[in-house]
Amino acid sequence: MRKSIPLLIAASTLFLAGCCTAHHAIIWEYRTVPDIGNVNELANQGWTLAGFTSQVNGSMRAELVYVMKHPKQ
Repeated sequence: MRKSIPLLIAASTLFLAGCCTAHHAIIWEYRTVPDIGNVNELANQGWTLAGFTSQVNGSMRAELVYVMKHPKQ
């Protein structure tokens, strides 16, 4: 019983300290790029590939568009 009281106090202190800390959300900046060459250039600058989609251009041909993300500064 004597050993469990300090353990309980330590555990509750850590729990409360974790609940009281501020959570800083990351704000992302997004960019779309039309080809894989631009994806590689942005990746070298620290951008991350978030996804890709196909987009129909004026000649009704589908093209891939890449979505890149980077933490906003």
